[in-house]
Amino acid sequence: MEWFDIVEILLGAALLLVVACFVALFRRRRAISTHGVVFDCGMRRCTVAKSASWTIGMARYTMDEFMWYRAFSLSSTPGLTLHRRQIHIVSQRRVSQDEVLGLPLGDSIVRIADGDDYVELSMNAQSVTGMMSWLEAASPAGLENIDLAWC
Repeated sequence: MEWFDIVEILLGAALLLVVACFVALFRRRRAISTHGVVFDCGMRRCTVAKSASWTIGMARYTMDEFMWYRAFSLSSTPGLTLHRRQIHIVSQRRVSQDEVLGLPLGDSIVRIADGDDYVELSMNAQSVTGMMSWLEAASPAGLENIDLAWC
């Protein structure tokens, strides 16, 4: 076996591995989206001292949770889970010139308080409207477990 045969086999195996990774990422997104609508959403964690860098991903809502997933990960578990009753929107702004290289220019950035920590989410206008509606649609505290069958 000559050296170029070995190189050809290694390149073929590498190409097969890359294709397998793309198929796995596609199947993961499809599996996540079967449980609700998935939308593109960048995320960064913020503390008083500094802010982390932006990470691209996708997000979805359930009844009481906002779940964010990394875009390029094979894990099916969310990288961030926020509970609706524990968060509120602090501010909203447009993507700045410094952030335009890593985020879509038309996106809005929503800062969310989760206890003492902040999370910033980058999403399009429709997703921001959806998030605000989802937060406002929460039932009043204490009423979610009341049986209203007697009414």
